[in-house]
Amino acid sequence: MSGDELERALHAFVSPQPFRPFLQEFTSGHRLVITHPEAMDRVGEVFLFRGPDRGHRIFAGPGVCQVMDLPSAQRQSTETQE
Repeated sequence: MSGDELERALHAFVSPQPFRPFLQEFTSGHRLVITHPEAMDRVGEVFLFRGPDRGHRIFAGPGVCQVMDLPSAQRQSTETQE
């Protein structure tokens, strides 16, 4: 997915109120749970993820293959952790 495509997809997932956590899947198969609407920022051609543990991850849009809703069971688990 290009950087612009990822930015549009992220906007679609963070805009609804109330915010619902979602998954971002990389081409490697790794998945990243986005639990806060301000966890992701675009900085030029790369994206910065700030995790709840204050860890950071930087990646390029083409490394992401899809953005999707969390399965309901996983969403409930994430909501109880916050």
